[in-house]
Amino acid sequence: MKLNMRNLMKTTAIAALLLAPGAALAAPLYTIIEIPDLPGGEDQSFAFGINDGGQVVGNSLGDANGDRAFVWNNVDGIMNLNNLLDDPAGWILTSATDINASGQIVGFGFRNGVQRGFLLNPVTAVTPPSSSDVPEPMTLSLLGAGLFGVALARRRK
Repeated sequence: MKLNMRNLMKTTAIAALLLAPGAALAAPLYTIIEIPDLPGGEDQSFAFGINDGGQVVGNSLGDANGDRAFVWNNVDGIMNLNNLLDDPAGWILTSATDINASGQIVGFGFRNGVQRGFLLNPVTAVTPPSSSDVPEPMTLSLLGAGLFGVALARRRK
């Protein structure tokens, strides 16, 4: 068998599957984390957004004071965004709909009784998650398969 580029690619693909069995075919498994409601609420919360740092935003059905926007993380738990405002200036935040890696939060609420959208900018710095320099297992498998194919090609010359 003459080793050409097509045969090398086939060998590399087969080696990748042998080195990482089931990696391309396996469905992910998930764990579930319950996001509680805010204290004094109606035992209902809704999550609408998450960032790479694991911060979740949404709203919690409220008591007589109405719904409240929240941010949740696995260290501090659930926090009412209204209690985290530097200067509330007549705002009542009722729902947070998304959060980015910088910690900016968007949503809607009421300012002086009129419904408005909002953008919250963190006053304290939020450190975005750092990317890891360690390659993922599938990357290492493909690298190994490629090296295996090159070694096989050299050996057959």
